[in-house]
Amino acid sequence: MTALRIPVDEVAEQGLAGVAVSSAHGYSLAVDHGICAAHFYVPTCRRAFEAAGAFGHLSGVDDESLQHRLREVAVLAELPLSEVRLLRDCRPVMRDKSGSLAKRVLRAAEARSVMSLCDSLYSRLGSGERVDVVLADVAPDVRQLLGVSA
Repeated sequence: MTALRIPVDEVAEQGLAGVAVSSAHGYSLAVDHGICAAHFYVPTCRRAFEAAGAFGHLSGVDDESLQHRLREVAVLAELPLSEVRLLRDCRPVMRDKSGSLAKRVLRAAEARSVMSLCDSLYSRLGSGERVDVVLADVAPDVRQLLGVSA
């Protein structure tokens, strides 16, 4: 049996979190692409993204406003300011790259959701539950993952 590999695109997560911590507009772009904190696997990225959403109003084009935003995000996310600055430095130079980063983060998050569902199926069937009962229970989750309505 091969070792389990958790699907994570750290580069995309860091870039997208960097976009979000850098400006309210950057955070909004990520949200517009369907991103929420739950899509991040890397805890630092998830916490920074979530904190950036809480400070969406703190934005500005000058360096002083950016530094204030980064400090506030660091405090709320309970992260060292140096880590938040590192995320900021990971953001793509071209803003339109946030869409491709969002797709990569979403793709990895979706793969983790499918793996989690499969793990649940495997565990339940392994413990002796009936196949028809397990399949009936997970059908709504499968439909959601496939984007199919009931």
